[in-house]
Amino acid sequence: MATQISQSISDTDMLILKNDLYDLNNPTNPMEKWVANAVVAKVNKCYLRMKDEWVTKLLDDDTVGAISASKDEFIQQVVNHPTYQNRYQRVSGSL
Repeated sequence: MATQISQSISDTDMLILKNDLYDLNNPTNPMEKWVANAVVAKVNKCYLRMKDEWVTKLLDDDTVGAISASKDEFIQQVVNHPTYQNRYQRVSGSL
């Protein structure tokens, strides 16, 4: 299931954004392309950090027989690992 995100931008704020943002195919809302690109970039950076952290952890875990080469399967392997905690769990557990 995909997650949908929605955000309203005031007319004044859109005028401000149009001063800097540009989309040849969508001149009335250049923010749409910028947000889509920003989300893709953030997901990619988070994946790289997760991979950097967890490949080592999985290699050092004697109970792990193999690390999946598939991105989707690797993510499932990580989030199903008994020591995995997402950011909310790590932060709220330290409060």
